[in-house]
Amino acid sequence: MENRDKYGYDITQLKAEYQKYLEDPYKRGLESGLAEFDSIVRLSPSSFAIWTASAGAGKTTFINYYSYIMAKKYNWKTLFISFETPIYSHIKDIIQMDKGKSCEEQTIEDFDSIESLSDNFIFAQTDSISDIDQISRCIKYYVENHNINSVVLDPFNYINIDGNMDTNNIGKALRRLAKIPKRYKILLNLVAHQRKLQKDEPSGENILGSVHFKNMADFIIVMKRDLENNSVLITADKVRDNVDKGMMGETIELYMDTKNKHFSSTRPQKVDNSTDLLTRSLLKDHLANRNKDTEWKQRA
Repeated sequence: MENRDKYGYDITQLKAEYQKYLEDPYKRGLESGLAEFDSIVRLSPSSFAIWTASAGAGKTTFINYYSYIMAKKYNWKTLFISFETPIYSHIKDIIQMDKGKSCEEQTIEDFDSIESLSDNFIFAQTDSISDIDQISRCIKYYVENHNINSVVLDPFNYINIDGNMDTNNIGKALRRLAKIPKRYKILLNLVAHQRKLQKDEPSGENILGSVHFKNMADFIIVMKRDLENNSVLITADKVRDNVDKGMMGETIELYMDTKNKHFSSTRPQKVDNSTDLLTRSLLKDHLANRNKDTEWKQRA
């Protein structure tokens, strides 16, 4: 009978593992600079984050904004593998965030003036990407040749998986995807749609009807549109290193500035046009009365 425990960690190995944790610069996650978001979620490299939302909640716009502020703060490079959203839509958002120009105001000169557009935002041509092997090779190439820090994979249901899209095959696919960020030390952001909701709120359990999304993710960020307040509610549905990297179960409310598509907790002030409307109305009445006076004088 062997005396040595070949299955467990010895004290030297335990100390080495703990030392590795202490020296990890990302053990508290990375702050994006958006204080409200940072209070509930601090994403980090080597992590698998899943973003989900009810329809029209603005998850693509917010992920674009998150990628933009991470580029500004850390010079992060993000690779977009975007099957559903047109590339021009990402570019339009980034220019609007950087220049504060709406789509009607933007010109090709704005594209040329943003040096970071080609350095920090990389867009894969998805015509030749369909399965997880191809996704992994694409990410490997951009890690080795462009030193990317983050990947946005949008959305999950466009990926060809082995077999039908049932919960067991989804679980196998997610296990493979979850290995990618750890292998390449990047943040992998996966966008996944909710199943058709009726009374249920959007959540990690309601993604395509499979609980494996909740099980496999390091983070799950759920977004919901509050139509009454014209705001976005963001919930940290899962934080694997809870407290260290966020507060699981907490929800924040953010508003988007429609001018530059920046998000904050400050509700945009509504422009009060009542004074201008009153002025225009009085002027209209004044001109109408003056015209009447002129007509009476001419008749007289």
